[in-house]
Amino acid sequence: MLIVCRARESGGVRDAHILTACMAAGFVLLLLTPSKWSHHFGSLAGLGASFLVVAVVLVLQTARRRSDDRAVVVAGLTGGGLTVLAVALSFSGMNAWYLYSNLAMPWSTIPISPLGVPLGNPVLWVLLGVAAVGSATLGARRRDTGRRVAASIAVTASSAILAVVGLGASIGVLAVSFTVAPLRQADAGSYSLAAENLAHITGSSCGIADKVQVLPDVPGGPLRPAEPGGSLDGFVRNDGNLPAEPPVNAPGTGSATFLWGSLFGGELRTGALTSPWFDLPPLSRGQEVALSVAGRTGGANRLVLEFGRSERTGVQPVTQRVLDDGASGLAEWRTLAVRGRDIPVGADRVRVTAADRSTDVGGWLAVTGPRLRETVPLTQFVTGRGPVLVDWPMSWTVPCIRDVPRVTDGLAQAPRVLLAIQPAHAWVAAIAYDPGQGGSFAGTVVTATSREVPSRLVGSPGEEWGRVVLLDYGVSRDAYERQTTQIWRWGWEGDT
Repeated sequence: MLIVCRARESGGVRDAHILTACMAAGFVLLLLTPSKWSHHFGSLAGLGASFLVVAVVLVLQTARRRSDDRAVVVAGLTGGGLTVLAVALSFSGMNAWYLYSNLAMPWSTIPISPLGVPLGNPVLWVLLGVAAVGSATLGARRRDTGRRVAASIAVTASSAILAVVGLGASIGVLAVSFTVAPLRQADAGSYSLAAENLAHITGSSCGIADKVQVLPDVPGGPLRPAEPGGSLDGFVRNDGNLPAEPPVNAPGTGSATFLWGSLFGGELRTGALTSPWFDLPPLSRGQEVALSVAGRTGGANRLVLEFGRSERTGVQPVTQRVLDDGASGLAEWRTLAVRGRDIPVGADRVRVTAADRSTDVGGWLAVTGPRLRETVPLTQFVTGRGPVLVDWPMSWTVPCIRDVPRVTDGLAQAPRVLLAIQPAHAWVAAIAYDPGQGGSFAGTVVTATSREVPSRLVGSPGEEWGRVVLLDYGVSRDAYERQTTQIWRWGWEGDT
């Protein structure tokens, strides 16, 4: 508004063509930059600010001198319309940020709409533009400017006012977002970058590793049936899942010792499952009852862990817990669990009940028998299991993990554990071990078999923090002989 009301003739803007040429040359040079333009926009910040100020002043001076020229009004209206579209477009997307900066971020999955006001709606900015024109007109009239001159100045200045308001709103959204997100995470007892940075200043921190729990199965395999029983109607034993997505262990072994599925005879088939009662030992602190599942767990389907207490007359059911991860027809196997604190005291039996009532494509359900798993902090789990290969975007947030694979004399040590970021960003992070991109650890993917161990972020179990992957090579690791020879050459001798 200060520029709008006080723009006057100035000899300094007579050489504006030089500033314009410099700005154009800057964009041309930026165009030649091979990658990551957004990283280099700051080089134009000072030049860009000067250019915008001079441009606004020149437009206002032209409006004063040529107030009867319709071209001035048309240019002002066109600029205002383009500004409205640009500002509305800038708020039409989600407030999504990279990796851990996005945790608990408001409007991270929906368009930005503080207090329900859709900032991406152009109508809102058109109304603000009309208000800006009125304000600028009033300011010009108060300075004894003619009506036609005031209107011309107001039209040409409205886009500048809209741009300032839009920039102010974006800064406000940014400030609020990065204040609210860490407070939300703190209330949930979860992780945030802000809390980690503060912990580094006031003491020490292991970063996100302090807030990640690994959930390995308890040694001993799945629970055992207390007695024969159960019923199958439409479900089959050791089958009924998608052949292209087999369970981690072969049916009848390991975690899939007991397995039932309804994908038998077509996806439109329905059915019901009641497993035998399994012995449930007392759970220690941090233990959970878990099972593996593939297919649809919600909608018309239903999956339940039912807990009971053994009595002389049989097993008396005491409670049940519905398991539903919201996946619709996901063929991949995943693990669902009931925490120990959610199991009634005295319960010593557990069984699986399931129903497949979906008659559409992808409406099948497959499930394993129950087993126990424990909760282990990430730092404790990886201790003694190294070397640990950490995806580079995560490496800054796990400063306590020091047992990393070494790369010396042209050889890379084979990692035994991989800490990988969430799959959505894997294409960026896997440059160290992706054979298609090269990398020192490209041989890992070719020679090792991988097994992911379930994990979760404390306080935010639904967030995808990353993955813990164990690597098994089937042969001795780093079992090679190495001889090193040093040869000194002068620089002018070249590489021959």
